[in-house]
Amino acid sequence: MSKEGRKTILLVEDEVIIAMAEKVSIQSFGYDVITAVSGDEAVQKALNEKADLILMDIDLGDGMDGTEAAREILRHKFIPIVFLTSHSEREMVEKVRGITRYGYLLKNSGDFILESSIEMAFELYNANVNVIESDTKMKLLINTIPDMVWLKDSDGVFLSCNPKFEAYYGASENEIRGKTDYDFVDTKQADFFRKNDKKAMAAGKPTMNEEWIEFPDGKNKILLETIKTPVYDRKGSIVGVLGIGRDITKRYRAESALIESQQRLNSALDSIPAVIVIFDLEKKIRYANSQIQSITGMPPNDFYGKPVGKVWGSLSENWSELIDETIKSGETCSSRHLYISNDETQELLLFGIPLKNQKDEIVEIMGIIYSEYDFFQVIGVGQVL
Repeated sequence: MSKEGRKTILLVEDEVIIAMAEKVSIQSFGYDVITAVSGDEAVQKALNEKADLILMDIDLGDGMDGTEAAREILRHKFIPIVFLTSHSEREMVEKVRGITRYGYLLKNSGDFILESSIEMAFELYNANVNVIESDTKMKLLINTIPDMVWLKDSDGVFLSCNPKFEAYYGASENEIRGKTDYDFVDTKQADFFRKNDKKAMAAGKPTMNEEWIEFPDGKNKILLETIKTPVYDRKGSIVGVLGIGRDITKRYRAESALIESQQRLNSALDSIPAVIVIFDLEKKIRYANSQIQSITGMPPNDFYGKPVGKVWGSLSENWSELIDETIKSGETCSSRHLYISNDETQELLLFGIPLKNQKDEIVEIMGIIYSEYDFFQVIGVGQVL
């Protein structure tokens, strides 16, 4: 039974006398010790009892040796293993190199070496745990991002991707890793992707583009907003490209529908035999239909952003007063004026209409100008003198 707060070491040694001596030494370092004399017993105790580190003799006599036992344990449990041996030959070192990197210790190296090896193994293990936890958190974050995320090396070979990208290529990350775009899409599409990869690496900074892409199954086509960012190593050399792709198809269609709706509205407003102007609350013009040119001689674009006092000449003061009255009353207001343009006098009717938001707040003023003759023609009555 280990004491609270003390780490436990599983000592695997088939030589009883050596095991007893090593156990005493390890306990003097402040650790609890459990022992095993064979590979099979080592596996059983490592998987079923508390052990924070394993000191594993390589040569355990008949049956499973230390390297085989280590492999079996590591298949089920992430734990630091330090190998013990009486041999210092290179082939013995190579035998354990591919299993674990927590250390290789010659027996009878002395208590100082043994204690230091155990401490370094724990430090390396803790560092590995921190890296794994950090990688796990980063992977979790990337996997929860609703956009496509992928990482390629400088040759365009996939290193990693998230589930959203897996869905695009219809393959798992393991199936995508090590391959290129040419393994999943046609050459034209792959060439396009590769061109933008190189563009990002050449720019040395994030680059963005929009592209229509078709899923490999041919059933879906989406507009993708893609940001590709070069990835650097510690020496400052570019080693790959990180890509993030966002499906903006719905946004594009909504914007297109809004533009089409605005175009239809503008067309309808242009067909009305009256000047229509939209003012903000600072009396600056935000919109004017094409009829404004018939009165002022200037096209609508010349008015945008200009205050009412800069464009209406003799009518400016009338408009300004009407806008103030409309804002103050919150209701449609009107006035009647004479307007002189190009030595021609016109009798005009001005209307100010408050435009409100959902909170019933005035946000803009719609101004409508009729020539008096046209107005009475529109409403279908003769002019009253």
